[in-house]
Formats: sequence, C-alpha cells, structure tokens
Amino acid sequence: MVLLVLLGILLSCQPIPAAEVVDQVLATVDRAPILESDLILAGLVGLGEPGPVSPPLTREQRSRLLTHRIELQLEFEDLRSSGSLPGLEIDVEDEINRIFAAAGGEETLNHRLEKHHLSRQDVEALAFRIAATRAWVETSLRARVRVRPEDLEEAYRRELVIPLQARGQKAPPAATVEAELRRLVEEEKLNVLIQRWLDEARKSHEVLRFAP
Repeated sequence: MVLLVLLGILLSCQPIPAAEVVDQVLATVDRAPILESDLILAGLVGLGEPGPVSPPLTREQRSRLLTHRIELQLEFEDLRSSGSLPGLEIDVEDEINRIFAAAGGEETLNHRLEKHHLSRQDVEALAFRIAATRAWVETSLRARVRVRPEDLEEAYRRELVIPLQARGQKAPPAATVEAELRRLVEEEKLNVLIQRWLDEARKSHEVLRFAP
C-alpha cells in the first residue's frame, strides 16, 4: 500500500508536457483573425514584397508582412461589409497562377507549403482576397484616374529632365516617352486612391494588432 502511495506521488510530480502552440493570432480585422500561418503564407508568396520571403523571418520582415496582410484583410472586409463583393468579377484561378509564378512555380511553392504545413486551399483563400481587391481597384478606383497634360509635364521634368541634367545629359523629347509617363502617372494616382480607400476603411473597421 505504501509503495502504491509513493508511486502515485512520484507520478504526480512528473513535469506535464507543455501544450504545443499550433497557431497564433497576430491581429484581427473586425472578427477575422490573422494567424501566424497567414503570415508565413504571405511571406512564401511575397505578398507586398519584391519576391518570396521564407522563414525564419527577421523582425522587420514579420512587421512588413503583417502590415501587408492586415491591409489586404481590411480591404476585403470593407468590400464585404459594403455589399460590393458579390458584384465583382473575381478571377481566382488567374490570381493563383500569378501567385505560383511569383513564387518560382507551382512545384516550388507546393514544396514550401508542405514544409510549413500549408496547402493549396490556403493559397486559394488568399488568392480570393487578392483577386477581389484587385477587381475593385481595376473596375472602380482606376476608372477615377484622370491624367492631365500638366501631370505629364511635371512627371517628365521630375523623372527625366532634372535627373539627366544633373548628369550633364539631355532628356529625350517628351513625345517619345509619353506612353511610359502616362502609365507612371496613372499608377501614382491610383496608389493615392488606394491609400485613401485604406484610410477610410480604417475608420469603419476595428483593427487589433497583437504583434509588432
């Protein structure tokens, strides 16, 4: 009997294994959580970055990727709450192809996904959000962009005349680079509208960030 009591005491004193953290909430947009796995996926597909970013992530990389992912979710939640989502033509398959291409190909990305316990379904869910916001930007925001002659003149001076004069070179005639300047100005004005959309969305949705 004494032996059984001692055995029970010894067993009760054994350290309890710590619970394994499967995933972690890094932020929320309204009630939608953004998880550690979402951050890893954002890195693997290079969301908002020049190219894929694989773990281990630096503190700066984590912060940037989390910001990109929060902004994407914020745009998506704004489209959903405003009722704009159902009316959009969302090409998810095209977005998935873009993601695979940017990540070095389907085989490469699938290997990285498996390594980090992610799947194609995770990619599809992310692609749907990206494709939805892209559709809104292209059909609604881009339609508001107007490029004036003075915008082209300013861009010509800023991008070509001043930098080339500083190097003792002459800028090409404005007419020969008008198409490129127009695309540049369009994207600049579009980015301003996107930022304005984000700023307005932040006023209507609750964003909680639990990680730096």
